[in-house]
Amino acid sequence: MNAQSNLLTLYCCFQSHIIKPTRITNHSTTLIDHIYFNSLEHRTVSGNLLWDISDHLPNFLIINELSCSYHKPMIYKRDYSSYKEEEFLAEIQSVNWEEVFPAQVDIEQLFNSFHKKLTEIVYKHVPLKRVSKRQLKMQFKPWIKKGIRRSISIKNKLYKRYSITKNDYYFSKYKSYRNRIKHLILLSKRSFYNRYFVINRNNMKETWKRIKQINNLKTTTH
Repeated sequence: MNAQSNLLTLYCCFQSHIIKPTRITNHSTTLIDHIYFNSLEHRTVSGNLLWDISDHLPNFLIINELSCSYHKPMIYKRDYSSYKEEEFLAEIQSVNWEEVFPAQVDIEQLFNSFHKKLTEIVYKHVPLKRVSKRQLKMQFKPWIKKGIRRSISIKNKLYKRYSITKNDYYFSKYKSYRNRIKHLILLSKRSFYNRYFVINRNNMKETWKRIKQINNLKTTTH
């Protein structure tokens, strides 16, 4: 622990919750990543995750029953799996709008009635469906296919076994497997973008959308 860590512990009653090495190599183990917490009234669980996100193990601290809670918003998308355009358009055309609109001629009421009826039809043919965490990941990196995800799982298991045993054999296997997966992901990503740009060669909006995504450019509005 450095001088700043000692001051935190001494004067603010902070306690270090990471007590095992956070950087493991084939020749050294060091604890250089910390999490401090100074409340004794909460039950906590802490430690390191055996995951090769970087050359430092990720840390975690789970605090039981904090007074402030955060609810992550749910994400939904339209489900087009059963959508049929002909039936959707036919139902809109069959609506008797004279029955939908109120008797009094008020522009706001007319619009609200129109919007309500149209929304009912849309929800009937294209309902909202909650997006799972896995689906979000797949949307963010669609080139990570099922086979690659399975290989990543095997790679993580090799890394975990090496971290526990410190055996050079497992380190060698993990490193070889990791490099192979990096190559496969690169090929899959290249193939995905090649197909995407061919399909959208006449759609400049989608083309520029992907170009900005590749270059991490933010869309600006004026």
